[in-house]
Amino acid sequence: MTQEEIIQTALKDHLELMVFKELYHDYKKKIDPENECQFLFAEIIYFCLYSAATGIIGGFSYNATEKLFHKINKAEKLDEGFEGIVNREKYDELRKIRHPKTDPKIEIDIEFEIDLKSKYHLLMRKR
Repeated sequence: MTQEEIIQTALKDHLELMVFKELYHDYKKKIDPENECQFLFAEIIYFCLYSAATGIIGGFSYNATEKLFHKINKAEKLDEGFEGIVNREKYDELRKIRHPKTDPKIEIDIEFEIDLKSKYHLLMRKR
C-alpha cells in the first residue's frame, strides 16, 4: 500500500467515525429515558450505524444502503430493522453535507457490498 493510499484510508476511516458518532447520538436520543435501564448497544445496532456511515461517505442513497443492509442481514430476525435505527432525514442531511454537489448513488457497487459483508461476518464471528 502506498503512502497516499494509507492516508486516504485513514481519512475515510476518520470521516466514517465522525458520521457514525452523529448517527449514534441521533439514535440514542430516540431511546426512552423513562425506562430506567442501561442502554444496550447490540452488535446489530453497531453494524446498522456502520452501514449507514459507510453509505453516507460513499454517497449512496438511504434506500440503496437499507437494501444492502437487509440483503447482508437476511438471516437475522430483528425487532428493529435499518429504518428503526437510522433516521432517513438524518441520513439524507449528513449525505448532503458530505456530497453537496452530487445526487445520491442508487446502485450498489461491489466494493461497498464486499466491505459491509466483511464487516458483518467479522462482527458476528465475535459473538
